Amino acid sequence: MYLNHHVEIIVKDIKKSINFYQNILGLNLVFHETMKNESRNIDIAKLSLGDESSYSHIKLIEQPNAPQHKTGYNDINAISFRVPSNESLYYYAERLNQFDIVQYKLEKRNGHYVLPFRGPDHEELYLISNEQNIGLQTSIPADHSDINPIHQVSGLGPIYLTLSDPILTGSVFKELLQMKNSADYLIQGVESRVHVFEMGSKGHGAEIHIITDTKTKTAHGVGMIDHFAIQVEAHDDFIALENRINEIKLPYEKVNAEQYESIFIRDMNKLLIEIVDNEPKE
Repeated sequence: MYLNHHVEIIVKDIKKSINFYQNILGLNLVFHETMKNESRNIDIAKLSLGDESSYSHIKLIEQPNAPQHKTGYNDINAISFRVPSNESLYYYAERLNQFDIVQYKLEKRNGHYVLPFRGPDHEELYLISNEQNIGLQTSIPADHSDINPIHQVSGLGPIYLTLSDPILTGSVFKELLQMKNSADYLIQGVESRVHVFEMGSKGHGAEIHIITDTKTKTAHGVGMIDHFAIQVEAHDDFIALENRINEIKLPYEKVNAEQYESIFIRDMNKLLIEIVDNEPKE
Protein backbone atom coordinates (compact mmCIF):
# COMPACT_ATOMS: atom_id res chain seq x y z
CA MET A 1 0.00 0.00 0.00
CA TYR A 2 1.06 3.59 -0.64
CA LEU A 3 0.32 7.10 0.65
CA ASN A 4 0.99 10.63 -0.59
CA HIS A 5 4.39 11.59 0.79
CA HIS A 6 5.55 14.92 -0.67
CA VAL A 7 5.52 17.29 -3.63
CA GLU A 8 8.16 19.64 -5.04
CA ILE A 9 7.16 23.15 -6.12
CA ILE A 10 9.23 25.49 -8.31
CA VAL A 11 9.21 29.02 -6.85
CA LYS A 12 10.61 32.39 -7.89
CA ASP A 13 11.42 33.81 -4.43
CA ILE A 14 11.97 31.13 -1.80
CA LYS A 15 11.82 33.55 1.16
CA LYS A 16 8.44 34.80 -0.02
CA SER A 17 7.20 31.23 -0.47
CA ILE A 18 8.49 30.13 2.95
CA ASN A 19 6.67 33.08 4.52
CA PHE A 20 3.44 32.04 2.78
CA TYR A 21 3.56 28.33 3.64
CA GLN A 22 4.98 28.79 7.14
CA ASN A 23 3.42 31.99 8.45
CA ILE A 24 0.09 32.04 6.61
CA LEU A 25 -0.78 28.35 6.12
CA GLY A 26 1.07 27.28 9.28
CA LEU A 27 3.36 24.59 7.87
CA ASN A 28 6.47 23.71 9.88
CA LEU A 29 9.84 24.77 8.39
CA VAL A 30 12.23 21.82 8.66
CA PHE A 31 15.15 23.38 6.81
CA HIS A 32 16.15 26.07 4.32
CA GLU A 33 19.54 25.61 2.74
CA THR A 34 21.63 26.38 -0.34
CA MET A 35 22.78 23.47 -2.49
CA LYS A 36 25.96 24.08 -4.46
CA ASN A 37 25.63 23.21 -8.14
CA GLU A 38 28.28 23.29 -10.88
CA SER A 39 26.66 26.27 -12.57
CA ARG A 40 24.90 28.03 -9.67
CA ASN A 41 23.67 27.72 -6.11
CA ILE A 42 20.11 26.46 -5.60
CA ASP A 43 18.00 27.39 -2.59
CA ILE A 44 15.69 24.66 -1.32
CA ALA A 45 13.37 24.38 1.67
CA LYS A 46 11.36 21.61 3.29
CA LEU A 47 8.17 22.21 5.29
CA SER A 48 6.29 19.46 7.10
CA LEU A 49 2.51 19.28 7.38
CA GLY A 50 2.22 19.03 11.15
CA ASP A 51 5.09 18.71 13.61
CA GLU A 52 8.56 17.38 12.73
CA SER A 53 7.37 13.76 13.03
CA SER A 54 4.93 14.15 10.10
CA TYR A 55 5.77 11.97 7.10
CA SER A 56 4.12 14.35 4.59
CA HIS A 57 5.80 17.55 3.48
CA ILE A 58 6.44 19.93 0.61
CA LYS A 59 9.76 20.98 -0.90
CA LEU A 60 10.39 24.37 -2.48
CA ILE A 61 13.02 24.79 -5.21
CA GLU A 62 13.99 28.35 -6.14
CA GLN A 63 14.38 29.19 -9.84
CA PRO A 64 14.30 33.01 -9.91
CA ASN A 65 14.81 33.33 -13.67
CA ALA A 66 12.26 30.76 -14.79
CA PRO A 67 9.14 31.88 -16.70
CA GLN A 68 5.64 31.55 -15.27
CA HIS A 69 4.11 28.09 -15.28
CA LYS A 70 0.93 27.61 -17.30
CA THR A 71 -1.26 24.64 -16.40
CA GLY A 72 -2.20 22.32 -19.23
CA TYR A 73 -2.33 18.66 -20.11
CA ASN A 74 0.18 16.13 -18.75
CA ASP A 75 0.70 18.26 -15.70
CA ILE A 76 0.31 18.14 -11.93
CA ASN A 77 -2.18 20.97 -11.93
CA ALA A 78 -2.96 21.18 -8.19
CA ILE A 79 -2.25 19.79 -4.74
CA SER A 80 -4.36 19.78 -1.61
CA PHE A 81 -3.82 19.93 2.14
CA ARG A 82 -6.04 18.17 4.64
CA VAL A 83 -7.59 20.17 7.46
CA PRO A 84 -9.57 18.60 10.32
CA SER A 85 -13.10 19.85 9.64
CA ASN A 86 -15.49 21.91 7.56
CA GLU A 87 -15.15 24.63 10.21
CA SER A 88 -11.40 24.66 9.49
CA LEU A 89 -12.14 25.69 5.91
CA TYR A 90 -14.02 28.77 7.15
CA TYR A 91 -11.18 29.50 9.58
CA TYR A 92 -8.65 29.47 6.72
CA ALA A 93 -10.94 31.40 4.38
CA GLU A 94 -10.99 34.24 6.91
CA ARG A 95 -7.23 33.97 7.45
CA LEU A 96 -6.44 34.02 3.71
CA ASN A 97 -8.71 37.03 3.34
CA GLN A 98 -6.75 38.86 6.07
CA PHE A 99 -3.57 38.40 4.01
CA ASP A 100 -5.24 39.28 0.68
CA ILE A 101 -4.63 35.79 -0.72
CA VAL A 102 -6.56 34.92 -3.87
CA GLN A 103 -9.24 32.37 -2.97
CA TYR A 104 -12.47 31.07 -4.46
CA LYS A 105 -15.82 29.83 -3.17
CA LEU A 106 -16.07 26.64 -1.17
CA GLU A 107 -17.17 23.77 -3.35
CA LYS A 108 -17.90 20.08 -2.97
CA ARG A 109 -15.71 17.54 -4.73
CA ASN A 110 -16.28 13.81 -4.53
CA GLY A 111 -18.50 14.35 -1.51
CA HIS A 112 -16.06 16.54 0.47
CA TYR A 113 -15.81 20.31 0.88
CA VAL A 114 -12.73 22.06 -0.52
CA LEU A 115 -11.45 25.63 -0.47
CA PRO A 116 -9.55 26.58 -3.68
CA PHE A 117 -6.87 29.29 -3.45
CA ARG A 118 -3.57 30.36 -5.00
CA GLY A 119 0.01 30.28 -3.75
CA PRO A 120 2.58 33.09 -4.15
CA ASP A 121 3.55 31.89 -7.65
CA HIS A 122 -0.08 31.31 -8.65
CA GLU A 123 0.18 27.58 -7.91
CA GLU A 124 -3.27 26.01 -7.63
CA LEU A 125 -3.94 24.81 -4.08
CA TYR A 126 -6.87 23.35 -2.16
CA LEU A 127 -7.72 22.82 1.47
CA ILE A 128 -9.89 19.73 1.86
CA SER A 129 -12.01 18.93 4.91
CA ASN A 130 -11.14 15.68 6.66
CA GLU A 131 -14.49 15.71 8.50
CA GLN A 132 -16.13 12.86 6.54
CA ASN A 133 -12.88 11.16 5.56
CA ILE A 134 -12.08 7.56 6.49
CA GLY A 135 -8.45 6.53 6.21
CA LEU A 136 -5.12 7.99 7.23
CA GLN A 137 -4.95 9.69 10.60
CA THR A 138 -4.06 13.37 10.75
CA SER A 139 -0.58 14.40 11.83
CA ILE A 140 0.31 15.83 15.25
CA PRO A 141 -0.23 19.63 15.32
CA ALA A 142 2.91 21.77 15.54
CA ASP A 143 3.11 23.41 18.97
CA HIS A 144 4.85 26.58 17.74
CA SER A 145 2.42 27.42 14.92
CA ASP A 146 0.28 30.57 14.82
CA ILE A 147 -2.61 28.39 13.62
CA ASN A 148 -5.10 27.08 16.17
CA PRO A 149 -4.22 23.36 16.69
CA ILE A 150 -7.82 22.28 16.00
CA HIS A 151 -7.57 23.76 12.49
CA GLN A 152 -3.95 23.16 11.45
CA VAL A 153 -3.05 21.57 8.11
CA SER A 154 -2.62 17.90 8.95
CA GLY A 155 -1.26 16.19 5.84
CA LEU A 156 -1.32 16.05 2.06
CA GLY A 157 -4.68 15.44 0.47
CA PRO A 158 -5.48 14.37 -3.09
CA ILE A 159 -3.06 15.28 -5.86
CA TYR A 160 -4.72 16.54 -9.06
CA LEU A 161 -3.38 15.59 -12.50
CA THR A 162 -4.47 16.87 -15.90
CA LEU A 163 -3.70 14.30 -18.61
CA SER A 164 -4.20 14.05 -22.36
CA ASP A 165 -4.52 10.26 -22.12
CA PRO A 166 -5.59 9.15 -18.62
CA ILE A 167 -5.53 5.49 -19.66
CA LEU A 168 -1.72 5.57 -19.93
CA THR A 169 -1.16 6.91 -16.42
CA GLY A 170 -4.11 4.95 -15.08
CA SER A 171 -2.50 1.71 -16.25
CA VAL A 172 0.66 2.57 -14.29
CA PHE A 173 -1.44 3.28 -11.21
CA LYS A 174 -3.43 0.06 -11.52
CA GLU A 175 -0.90 -2.44 -12.83
CA LEU A 176 2.32 -1.21 -11.25
CA LEU A 177 1.17 0.58 -8.10
CA GLN A 178 -1.93 -1.60 -7.55
CA MET A 179 -4.25 1.36 -7.14
CA LYS A 180 -7.95 1.20 -7.94
CA ASN A 181 -10.30 3.61 -9.69
CA SER A 182 -12.61 4.02 -6.69
CA ALA A 183 -14.85 6.89 -7.81
CA ASP A 184 -15.69 9.43 -10.52
CA TYR A 185 -17.24 12.89 -10.20
CA LEU A 186 -17.96 16.04 -12.16
CA ILE A 187 -16.55 19.56 -11.72
CA GLN A 188 -18.48 22.58 -12.92
CA GLY A 189 -16.98 23.84 -16.17
CA VAL A 190 -15.07 20.60 -16.92
CA GLU A 191 -16.54 18.40 -19.65
CA SER A 192 -15.11 15.02 -18.66
CA ARG A 193 -15.51 13.18 -15.37
CA VAL A 194 -12.70 13.26 -12.81
CA HIS A 195 -11.33 9.79 -12.02
CA VAL A 196 -10.27 9.06 -8.43
CA PHE A 197 -7.46 6.54 -7.93
CA GLU A 198 -6.99 5.28 -4.39
CA MET A 199 -4.11 3.48 -2.70
CA GLY A 200 -5.91 1.01 -0.43
CA SER A 201 -8.60 2.39 1.87
CA LYS A 202 -6.53 5.36 3.02
CA GLY A 203 -8.87 8.17 2.04
CA HIS A 204 -7.70 11.68 1.10
CA GLY A 205 -4.07 11.05 2.04
CA ALA A 206 -3.74 8.34 -0.58
CA GLU A 207 -5.76 9.63 -3.53
CA ILE A 208 -4.86 10.94 -6.98
CA HIS A 209 -7.57 12.65 -9.07
CA ILE A 210 -7.25 12.69 -12.87
CA ILE A 211 -8.81 15.28 -15.18
CA THR A 212 -8.73 14.84 -18.99
CA ASP A 213 -7.65 17.76 -21.19
CA THR A 214 -6.22 17.71 -24.72
CA LYS A 215 -6.59 21.42 -25.57
CA THR A 216 -4.24 23.40 -23.30
CA LYS A 217 -0.48 22.94 -23.58
CA THR A 218 1.59 23.09 -20.38
CA ALA A 219 4.31 25.75 -20.03
CA HIS A 220 6.87 24.85 -17.38
CA GLY A 221 8.10 27.44 -14.89
CA VAL A 222 7.57 28.92 -11.43
CA GLY A 223 4.41 27.77 -9.71
CA MET A 224 4.84 24.35 -11.29
CA ILE A 225 4.58 21.21 -9.17
CA ASP A 226 7.66 19.43 -10.49
CA HIS A 227 6.71 15.96 -9.26
CA PHE A 228 4.87 14.10 -6.55
CA ALA A 229 6.06 11.27 -4.31
CA ILE A 230 4.22 8.39 -2.74
CA GLN A 231 5.61 6.19 0.03
CA VAL A 232 5.30 2.44 0.53
CA GLU A 233 4.13 1.20 3.93
CA ALA A 234 6.74 -1.58 4.18
CA HIS A 235 10.24 -2.17 2.84
CA ASP A 236 9.10 -5.46 1.28
CA ASP A 237 6.64 -3.45 -0.83
CA PHE A 238 9.52 -1.32 -2.09
CA ILE A 239 11.51 -4.42 -3.11
CA ALA A 240 8.43 -5.96 -4.77
CA LEU A 241 7.79 -2.73 -6.68
CA GLU A 242 11.35 -2.60 -8.02
CA ASN A 243 11.01 -6.24 -9.13
CA ARG A 244 7.77 -5.42 -11.01
CA ILE A 245 9.45 -2.43 -12.68
CA ASN A 246 12.28 -4.66 -13.85
CA GLU A 247 9.85 -7.31 -15.09
CA ILE A 248 8.01 -4.86 -17.35
CA LYS A 249 11.31 -3.20 -18.36
CA LEU A 250 10.19 0.29 -17.36
CA PRO A 251 13.14 2.72 -17.18
CA TYR A 252 13.77 4.08 -13.70
CA GLU A 253 16.38 5.75 -11.53
CA LYS A 254 17.18 4.78 -7.97
CA VAL A 255 18.29 7.63 -5.73
CA ASN A 256 19.43 7.99 -2.13
CA ALA A 257 17.45 11.03 -0.95
CA GLU A 258 17.82 12.25 2.65
CA GLN A 259 17.24 9.21 4.92
CA TYR A 260 15.42 7.01 2.38
CA GLU A 261 15.89 5.36 -1.00
CA SER A 262 13.61 6.47 -3.82
CA ILE A 263 12.71 5.17 -7.25
CA PHE A 264 11.88 7.71 -9.98
CA ILE A 265 9.81 6.70 -13.01
CA ARG A 266 8.21 8.56 -15.92
CA ASP A 267 4.97 7.29 -17.36
CA MET A 268 3.90 7.57 -21.01
CA ASN A 269 2.43 11.03 -20.29
CA LYS A 270 5.91 12.09 -19.12
CA LEU A 271 4.81 12.59 -15.51
CA LEU A 272 7.63 12.21 -12.99
CA ILE A 273 6.62 9.97 -10.08
CA GLU A 274 8.79 9.22 -7.05
CA ILE A 275 8.24 6.14 -4.88
CA VAL A 276 9.86 6.40 -1.43
CA ASP A 277 10.92 3.47 0.75
CA ASN A 278 9.74 3.60 4.37
CA GLU A 279 12.84 1.96 5.83
CA PRO A 280 15.67 4.39 6.62
CA LYS A 281 19.01 3.76 4.96
CA GLU A 282 21.71 2.24 7.15
